[in-house]
Amino acid sequence: MTKQKVRKIDFSYERLGKLADKFYNEGKFIPALRFAYDQLELYGGDGDIYVRLADIYESMGLHMSAIMWLYKFLDDCEEADLPDIYEGLAVNYLNLGNESQSAYYYNLLIDVDDTLPEETKLDIAAAFSSKKKDAFRFVYPPQAADYEKELSMGSRALKSGDTARAIEAFSLVEKGSAQYAPAKEMQAVAYLLSDRAKDAEDLCVSLIEDFPDSVQARATLAAAYLEQGRQEESLAVAKDLAKLDLKSAEELYKVATVCCENGLHQEAYEKFCLLEKEIPYDGRMLYFKGVSAYKSGKIEEAAVALETLCTIYPDAAVAEYYLEKIRLQKEGDKPRKARRSFARKHCKRWWR
Repeated sequence: MTKQKVRKIDFSYERLGKLADKFYNEGKFIPALRFAYDQLELYGGDGDIYVRLADIYESMGLHMSAIMWLYKFLDDCEEADLPDIYEGLAVNYLNLGNESQSAYYYNLLIDVDDTLPEETKLDIAAAFSSKKKDAFRFVYPPQAADYEKELSMGSRALKSGDTARAIEAFSLVEKGSAQYAPAKEMQAVAYLLSDRAKDAEDLCVSLIEDFPDSVQARATLAAAYLEQGRQEESLAVAKDLAKLDLKSAEELYKVATVCCENGLHQEAYEKFCLLEKEIPYDGRMLYFKGVSAYKSGKIEEAAVALETLCTIYPDAAVAEYYLEKIRLQKEGDKPRKARRSFARKHCKRWWR
């Protein structure tokens, strides 16, 4: 009787870390995350794991997630680790466009890192130095003025949910200026978010008369029709938009969501597949891709999209719930965690 060779599956701390690093260095960030989270869940957090997760998220362009893991490391680190943490925070905040917070951590870096060359310190100072802009803008005619300030103020207000302030800022942009179309497109969105669907409709109709190729205005018009219960008109606009050969990520996302809202799930799924090439790790895109895949009968594709989402964002509870429902539908299995790796599934058998 021949003895069967027994192969031991290695779930050691070192092995999981090496696998995460291997996939990270190969640019395969999703499997790198899975092994990094396996290491975290099996052995608890430490500096190496926190930095590994921060590095992966930073390489994915998900800077807020990277910052979260750097702060976790900051809570439990040695003094010698501070320069690396401060530099990581400074770089990620800068990539988010938050210059003041980035400058704060660069200053801390300069304070704690005695090995930093003077030339590098001067480069950091120069990077955050800027000439003070003139507070006065006297331009005639008004159409020739630069409304970048109003556009920026309105955008920030819209993102923070202050639709009244956003509408006020966008209203200041004069017709004929270079910023007029984007300002009014966002003003229509602000109207829609303020339960002023008719105002959004009127503004979109006016915009389309002047800019018939504006995808943003047409998509917002479809949403305004839907908000007023005018499903047929909204569907007609959505069908026209679905036929367009879109290039920009912003336009693809807008049209894909309008298709979703109007039940054009196959068209929406196709747009989200194109969008994934541009922003592969965006949480909203992955969620709606999963929804549109499921509603167009693509169960396996829906599961893959939601599983990727749950890997990147482990606290995505809604996605976990629907992923489990899909798995139950596919396999008729008992309920289980939405994102459970092979290691965690078998760790008690091998390690305890």
